[in-house]
Amino acid sequence: EAELERLKAGTSEASDDKRTTSLVWEAYYDNQHDALTKRGWWLSERNGEWLLRMPIYVAPAPSMPMQFQRYDEVTNPEEILKNVGLVQHAEALKQSGPDRMHDLLVQAGVGIIARFS
Repeated sequence: EAELERLKAGTSEASDDKRTTSLVWEAYYDNQHDALTKRGWWLSERNGEWLLRMPIYVAPAPSMPMQFQRYDEVTNPEEILKNVGLVQHAEALKQSGPDRMHDLLVQAGVGIIARFS
């Protein structure tokens, strides 16, 4: 519970950045070990809208290797945090509002790895 309160109260220096502009922009997120990228997952924010893309693999037959079929897409910030294993952060987001998504990711060691505008 103390950890949850710390997450809700915390801020990051990145929250002061110029993420809200009139231009179309997109940012991709991962941690310093590229944990999401290595799994083939893509976490992005485009003009304030979040998207987590996770590959779905299927075996065409029991003896055949797994093959990529499609991406499963999650757009709800709370569900995104749960999917990437940040359950406490998801609870903090639920209590503090979706505008805190970026700050909570930074607190978890997840930052912008690429940005396009």
